[in-house]
Amino acid sequence: MPKSKSAYSIPTKKQKPDTYIFVVWVDNEAGVLARVVGLFSGRGYNIESLAVAEVDAVKNISRITIVTTGTPQVIDQIKLQLKKLVPVHKVADFKREDKNVIFKEMALLKVVGNKSKIDKCLKACKTFNPVILDKTITFIEDSEFVDNVVENLKTKDIKYWLFNQFPEGESYSEVFIRAKHFISETLQKNNNQIQIVVSHGGFIGACLSIIDGLEINDFPHYKIRNCEIIMRSI
Repeated sequence: MPKSKSAYSIPTKKQKPDTYIFVVWVDNEAGVLARVVGLFSGRGYNIESLAVAEVDAVKNISRITIVTTGTPQVIDQIKLQLKKLVPVHKVADFKREDKNVIFKEMALLKVVGNKSKIDKCLKACKTFNPVILDKTITFIEDSEFVDNVVENLKTKDIKYWLFNQFPEGESYSEVFIRAKHFISETLQKNNNQIQIVVSHGGFIGACLSIIDGLEINDFPHYKIRNCEIIMRSI
């Protein structure tokens, strides 16, 4: 007797539930995800995890990856019901224990500590090929300084920034003085030549403020875009 193709066929014996991964290729349009999820919830199928991503911008195709648990009979029902949805192009399912399929999971970890601690963490994760996505070498530990920064940002008190400095850094007034010394000792002594100055935006802004005859209070408002080229005659 041929096997029934009905989505509601009843198994003749008790089957053991397993974890399956469904991969569904659908049209990338509004309401598709709701229809797929509604199919599961409407029939009492539990979704353990779900991920959606566009895979073909030209053909406007997205891929939905769904992890669920059920007996082989239930999985067949889900598969048949998914194929009936109009926006669905293709459905594939994989058993979690299938040795012919490679499954990978990703964990995002944030670790705070010195270099020795970070190295120990990387060594512990070496088997899983860890990748450092972001690394902050230094951070402000002076809580009083941070509180002052927040308060002055609220009041927009520019004088605080002019005469106070970050830990191990400079205030705007110190940068302004350094820029004045650089212009008088370097640029003006060689003003008959074309000179190229490459530096960070803060120092360039200070130099331009002095050359343009601006005051120190105007210096923090001098905006320099990244990699911007500016020409001035002294």
